[in-house]
Amino acid sequence: MNAPDRPGKGHPAHHLPDGRFANPPGSPVRQVGLKEAAAFFARQITKNRRPIMLPPDHSLGESEALAQWAALEGHDGILWLGHASFLIRIAGVTFLTDPYLGLVAGPRNIGPRRYVAAAIHPRRLPHFDAIVLSHDHYDHLCEWTLGELAERRHDIDIVCPLRLGQFFAKRGFSRVHELDWSDHTTIGGVEVTALPAIHFSGRGARDRNRTLWASFAFRGPLPGDGSGPGAHVYFSGDTGHGPVFRAIGMTHGPFDLAVVGIGAYDPQTMMRPVHANPEEGLDIGRDVGAHVTLGMHWGTIVLTDEPVLEPAERFRKAAEERGLGPDRAWLLKVGEARPLPRHWPSNSP
Repeated sequence: MNAPDRPGKGHPAHHLPDGRFANPPGSPVRQVGLKEAAAFFARQITKNRRPIMLPPDHSLGESEALAQWAALEGHDGILWLGHASFLIRIAGVTFLTDPYLGLVAGPRNIGPRRYVAAAIHPRRLPHFDAIVLSHDHYDHLCEWTLGELAERRHDIDIVCPLRLGQFFAKRGFSRVHELDWSDHTTIGGVEVTALPAIHFSGRGARDRNRTLWASFAFRGPLPGDGSGPGAHVYFSGDTGHGPVFRAIGMTHGPFDLAVVGIGAYDPQTMMRPVHANPEEGLDIGRDVGAHVTLGMHWGTIVLTDEPVLEPAERFRKAAEERGLGPDRAWLLKVGEARPLPRHWPSNSP
């Protein structure tokens, strides 16, 4: 692990004196009463027992997903495994984001269950070089998935926010890069920078905000042939919308592609400070200076009250109203792979 714990006085505003972390200044604040929260969780228990009806083309089979990825060999590309899990290849380096490929998002097999299987089983994932983790919630960090990857653990770099390195080290991953916001590391020539997000952390009742959460910028190296900068990709992780994204765009943009959450937003009184809705997801893409915005964090697992297909419908409608066609506002099928867009040049190092 290559970054220390740095909480307390004299450190950045998101480091609190008690050792916990906080959202960027100006972020929306979560204020939910006990009665509202109890009613919400009761609804989720009921919803997770109901069958989900999906269009037949919502997801691809594993063989088709693998074939689409293989067809992109030698090119920058992205493949949606479901929820916030992607394979992203930039300049020959492949990243796995937020590895939740299991069935249940919760401890001891208790919690929301996927209604769409991961596009590819962890043991059959194509080669990848690093896992990039945005935060420690169960629908983003899955112990079962890590167990299925155990045979590869010494060959995989881990890039994660502060105080999450120990989680991976305890499970035998030895190449851990633990980052604060604005810290960066380089994996195979691709620079990965941890950036702010508006969310929270915790896997139990007693560890809330004890580990950091983050979004990430991926910047490919300059090609040796002078053809211009490598692909520049933004991955939001889980986040609400706030003024911090304009600052990210000014200091780290523009981006060829922004991968942003658009689901798990209803009820807004509870979710607005932690998850973007479809319109806010497009706002984040605009704010960071993305040429293409790709919606994620929908269509895989029931976490909140909105209908399962509503995020995609609202995303398409909002994009159209803003004059963004399907070439500028992407929605993938689970298992679908596409080449990375290369419309805008990235910032020079």
